[in-house]
Amino acid sequence: MKNLFLTLAFTLTSLASFGQFLKDDALYISPSIGGGDYFYFGVSLDYIINEKYSIGISGLSGMRNAKSTPEDYDMGVINGIFTFGTNRPMDYTNIFQFLVGRTFILSKDKDVRANLMLGLSISEKQSPSNWVWVNQGAFLENYLYEQESYWSAGLILKPKLEIPFSRFFGISFSPFLVLSQEVNYGCTLDFNLGKVRNRNSKNMVQKTK
Repeated sequence: MKNLFLTLAFTLTSLASFGQFLKDDALYISPSIGGGDYFYFGVSLDYIINEKYSIGISGLSGMRNAKSTPEDYDMGVINGIFTFGTNRPMDYTNIFQFLVGRTFILSKDKDVRANLMLGLSISEKQSPSNWVWVNQGAFLENYLYEQESYWSAGLILKPKLEIPFSRFFGISFSPFLVLSQEVNYGCTLDFNLGKVRNRNSKNMVQKTK
């Protein structure tokens, strides 16, 4: 998993360096945070060609309290005190996305656009399983369990509303739906950093006068 994130980070950096040669296109990196069936955070790279077509790669991670946790699970006094109640059994997911799309300008100043994307996803799911009740007293958790993981491929739909405030910064609202072995859904707030739009918008021309 660590190697996959390092590979994604290297790809993002390499493409961003190449972006300085792209005069009429947009290329930007977007850290993101959001919610849905998990609490999500991630990073993506988007490349928009001639304000019409888009290509994107993204890595999104999510976490939540484990759905399989037994009703009588107790983390114990020691875990509760020393971890402030945060060391609970958790479900985790990592979703890698490879996307293409069509971009539509929604304002005359080109400061609002829709980026309708779809593509392929590769997902990793980790969750506790094989719960076994144990009597360890009130100080330790009363269940032992194993962490199970699997990978699956699927499809992702991701229509984004993008608001470039300037040439180099903007935000996006990005709802998504992943159709895989597990269906994932949510919406993230993305902070777009890089060449968010080109210089040819009406708003940018007015600012330079």
